[in-house]
Amino acid sequence: MHRWSELFLARVREIDPSKNIATIDAEDFTTLVDGKAFEDSSVAGGPKTVTNIAVLLSLRDLAREEPTVIVPPFLLIDSPLSGFGAQGLDEQISTRLLKALITAADDPSPDGFACQIITVTNDPLPQAHSGVREIRLSPEHRYFDHAPLIDRPLSA
Repeated sequence: MHRWSELFLARVREIDPSKNIATIDAEDFTTLVDGKAFEDSSVAGGPKTVTNIAVLLSLRDLAREEPTVIVPPFLLIDSPLSGFGAQGLDEQISTRLLKALITAADDPSPDGFACQIITVTNDPLPQAHSGVREIRLSPEHRYFDHAPLIDRPLSA
């Protein structure tokens, strides 16, 4: 648990360098970031998202160091930028959060496999990233290219 807490702190600080302390309790796995429990960190959005993603990425990091920790190399995250403002520090945090996810997905494990990360966002990425595939949807084009178009109602 001590090592997981160290990795958790590193991931929290990667996304939000203003944080000084981040730990995971060995008994109930609750998180504390700068003295605030998860449920006290915010109503929703930004700070909770940073904590959740940092926990998941740090668990993945721990699994790479410790073979007895088994973590599937797949993350599906809905709206990771929800709750971040559009300007100032929040924009910097959301940019670092995306970079942390992209870096994790691009970092193969010793067995040669990387982590597949799928996120859903409302806005396109601010810049292109190598290894990142954006699938943009619109009211006119609501499906992935390979998804079937159903021209009749689905039966119950």
